Amino acid sequence: MLVNPGARLPVDGTVIDGHSYVDQATITGESMPVEKTPGADVFAGTINQSGALEVRAERLGSDTSFGKIIQAVETAERSRAPVQKLADRLAGTWSTSRSGRRSSPSPSPATCARRFQ
Repeated sequence: MLVNPGARLPVDGTVIDGHSYVDQATITGESMPVEKTPGADVFAGTINQSGALEVRAERLGSDTSFGKIIQAVETAERSRAPVQKLADRLAGTWSTSRSGRRSSPSPSPATCARRFQ
Protein backbone atom coordinates (compact mmCIF):
# COMPACT_ATOMS: atom_id res chain seq x y z
CA MET A 1 0.00 0.00 0.00
CA LEU A 2 1.13 3.56 -0.64
CA VAL A 3 1.15 5.97 2.31
CA ASN A 4 1.42 9.62 1.25
CA PRO A 5 2.98 12.43 3.32
CA GLY A 6 0.64 13.62 6.08
CA ALA A 7 -1.35 10.38 6.09
CA ARG A 8 -1.87 8.14 9.11
CA LEU A 9 -0.56 4.61 8.62
CA PRO A 10 -3.53 2.20 8.72
CA VAL A 11 -1.55 -1.01 9.36
CA ASP A 12 1.54 -2.42 11.06
CA GLY A 13 3.99 -3.41 8.38
CA THR A 14 7.38 -3.09 6.74
CA VAL A 15 8.58 -0.36 4.39
CA ILE A 16 9.20 -1.83 0.93
CA ASP A 17 10.13 1.38 -0.85
CA GLY A 18 10.50 5.07 -0.12
CA HIS A 19 12.09 7.33 2.45
CA SER A 20 10.33 9.39 5.09
CA TYR A 21 10.15 10.44 8.70
CA VAL A 22 7.28 9.05 10.76
CA ASP A 23 5.83 10.55 13.96
CA GLN A 24 5.55 7.50 16.25
CA ALA A 25 4.67 9.39 19.45
CA THR A 26 1.26 7.69 19.70
CA ILE A 27 2.92 4.27 19.93
CA THR A 28 6.43 4.72 21.33
CA GLY A 29 6.27 8.15 22.97
CA GLU A 30 9.30 9.31 20.97
CA SER A 31 9.25 13.08 20.67
CA MET A 32 11.11 13.23 17.35
CA PRO A 33 10.02 11.68 14.05
CA VAL A 34 11.88 8.48 13.15
CA GLU A 35 13.52 7.96 9.78
CA LYS A 36 12.00 5.12 7.74
CA THR A 37 13.74 3.43 4.83
CA PRO A 38 13.15 0.04 3.13
CA GLY A 39 13.12 -2.75 5.71
CA ALA A 40 11.99 -0.53 8.60
CA ASP A 41 8.94 -1.45 10.66
CA VAL A 42 6.00 0.98 10.76
CA PHE A 43 3.01 1.03 13.10
CA ALA A 44 -0.69 1.74 12.62
CA GLY A 45 -1.76 5.07 14.09
CA THR A 46 1.54 6.82 13.34
CA ILE A 47 1.82 9.71 10.87
CA ASN A 48 3.97 9.70 7.75
CA GLN A 49 5.46 13.16 7.66
CA SER A 50 7.66 13.88 4.67
CA GLY A 51 7.90 11.32 1.85
CA ALA A 52 5.76 8.63 0.28
CA LEU A 53 6.21 5.11 1.66
CA GLU A 54 5.24 1.83 0.10
CA VAL A 55 4.35 -0.50 2.97
CA ARG A 56 3.69 -4.24 3.06
CA ALA A 57 0.83 -4.81 5.55
CA GLU A 58 1.54 -7.40 8.23
CA ARG A 59 -1.13 -6.74 10.88
CA LEU A 60 -4.57 -5.17 10.49
CA GLY A 61 -7.22 -3.78 12.83
CA SER A 62 -7.15 -5.05 16.40
CA ASP A 63 -3.99 -7.09 15.69
CA THR A 64 -1.90 -3.92 15.25
CA SER A 65 0.17 -2.37 18.03
CA PHE A 66 -2.31 0.51 18.23
CA GLY A 67 -5.24 -1.93 18.35
CA LYS A 68 -3.65 -3.81 21.24
CA ILE A 69 -3.11 -0.56 23.17
CA ILE A 70 -6.80 0.29 22.70
CA GLN A 71 -7.83 -3.18 23.93
CA ALA A 72 -5.60 -2.87 27.02
CA VAL A 73 -7.07 0.52 27.92
CA GLU A 74 -10.64 -0.73 27.44
CA THR A 75 -9.95 -3.78 29.62
CA ALA A 76 -8.43 -1.61 32.35
CA GLU A 77 -11.43 0.71 32.30
CA ARG A 78 -13.86 -2.21 32.67
CA SER A 79 -12.11 -3.82 35.61
CA ARG A 80 -11.52 -2.42 39.04
CA ALA A 81 -8.62 -3.41 41.24
CA PRO A 82 -9.48 -5.37 44.44
CA VAL A 83 -8.14 -2.48 46.52
CA GLN A 84 -10.49 -0.08 44.74
CA LYS A 85 -13.44 -2.40 45.44
CA LEU A 86 -12.50 -2.52 49.15
CA ALA A 87 -12.10 1.26 49.30
CA ASP A 88 -15.51 1.74 47.67
CA ARG A 89 -17.12 -0.65 50.16
CA LEU A 90 -15.48 1.03 53.16
CA ALA A 91 -16.39 4.49 51.88
CA GLY A 92 -20.02 3.41 51.58
CA THR A 93 -20.02 2.01 55.13
CA TRP A 94 -18.28 5.07 56.55
CA SER A 95 -20.59 7.56 54.85
CA THR A 96 -23.67 5.58 55.98
CA SER A 97 -22.49 5.51 59.58
CA ARG A 98 -21.52 9.19 59.46
CA SER A 99 -24.89 10.20 58.03
CA GLY A 100 -26.59 8.32 60.91
CA ARG A 101 -24.56 10.27 63.46
CA ARG A 102 -25.24 13.58 61.79
CA SER A 103 -28.99 13.16 62.19
CA SER A 104 -28.65 14.08 65.88
CA PRO A 105 -26.81 17.32 66.58
CA SER A 106 -23.45 17.05 68.29
CA PRO A 107 -23.07 18.89 71.58
CA SER A 108 -20.97 22.01 71.42
CA PRO A 109 -17.79 22.31 73.51
CA ALA A 110 -19.57 24.81 75.78
CA THR A 111 -22.38 22.30 76.47
CA CYS A 112 -19.83 19.60 77.34
CA ALA A 113 -18.01 21.97 79.71
CA ARG A 114 -21.27 22.81 81.54
CA ARG A 115 -22.03 19.10 82.05
CA PHE A 116 -18.77 18.58 83.91
CA GLN A 117 -19.03 21.61 86.24
